[in-house]
Amino acid sequence: MTDEERAEGKVLPICLEEIHRCRPYFIGILAERYGWLPGRISEEMIEKEPRLREHLDHSVTELEILHGVLRNPEMAEHAFFYFRDPAYVENLPGENRAAHRAESPEAAEKLRALKERIRASGLPVREGYANPRTLGALVLRDMREVIDRLFPEDETLDPLDREALDHEAFAESRARVYIPREDYYARLDGHAAGDGPPLVVLGESGSGKSALLEDTETDRAWLLGLLLADTGHPEEAFRVRRHLAEHFRCRELGTKDSLQRSVGNQASILEGLGRLDEAIELHKEREHICRELGNEEGLRESLGDQALILRDWGRLDEAMTLLKDVERICRELGNPEGLALSLASQASALAFGMKKPGEALPLAEEALRISTDHGLTALADQIRPIVNQVRAKRAG
Repeated sequence: MTDEERAEGKVLPICLEEIHRCRPYFIGILAERYGWLPGRISEEMIEKEPRLREHLDHSVTELEILHGVLRNPEMAEHAFFYFRDPAYVENLPGENRAAHRAESPEAAEKLRALKERIRASGLPVREGYANPRTLGALVLRDMREVIDRLFPEDETLDPLDREALDHEAFAESRARVYIPREDYYARLDGHAAGDGPPLVVLGESGSGKSALLEDTETDRAWLLGLLLADTGHPEEAFRVRRHLAEHFRCRELGTKDSLQRSVGNQASILEGLGRLDEAIELHKEREHICRELGNEEGLRESLGDQALILRDWGRLDEAMTLLKDVERICRELGNPEGLALSLASQASALAFGMKKPGEALPLAEEALRISTDHGLTALADQIRPIVNQVRAKRAG
């Protein structure tokens, strides 16, 4: 973070944006310092994240933890905290100790309360690491466990899926610093709309060819085909082209059930890339298709995904409307896991965003009861801290 960005009040927006980019993963490291207080938060930032208004006296570190984890039950299996041994400071040279101790008694108390809240959340906390080397070993172990759980060794991606994900990541990396030129876009759009021979894009290495192709808004079938030239695997390139062609054929032939699944998958990829505006439009498209088909399960997923994005944007009333629809569908379908998640999400929004803990508590308690009664142990462990926090907020 540069001094210029700090002076312009960009520290908090940049930090929260990084939280979005890293979701659903979070690593929190706390020692003895509470962290830097932004002093003021712009109205623009508060309008985007209304919950910040109640935390004007909190450090950026605490805001990151609140925003990224403690108010987001979906993070439970991907978030880890590490608290350093306070004795570490005493082993430092005398002239360095002050920089590693609490800024003030008030800061020390705020940090103590934050750590207690993290402990009470039920999230994994590794207490008392002795030095950076020990911390590194703990983080490595936890990340390996997450990777092994999400991507077991006996389950491998289809080469088609792997190729598509590789190219999504490659394209996104090339577009981060690209400065667009409208005349290039017009030329590419014109070619994509026509039926002429292939178009070859030439340029010096590093001049922005891949970034141009990724950043354009034309259909991605031909675009991704061009990026495949870098793979050196012509058979896999052909399979990816065939897969993408099938996707667009679904649109042309009206095979809507396959199309709604494809649209949902695209939206999930865009969410992972942090491109939420595009993702929510695809979720809405999937919602429309599912309503036409009468596909209640697909409708439940699309509404729930939209609600999570709206909640992250601070548009809580709209999120609540969708979550109530998800609740209704889950009750009709007899889906206890989806029902418990919907109720817990509603409770979090009511208690922490809309300041209505009295309305939130029955929903949170019902979510916990449903997950417990149906043997959904991991889900119950996620919801239990929410119930405790809502009860505390109501009592206070």
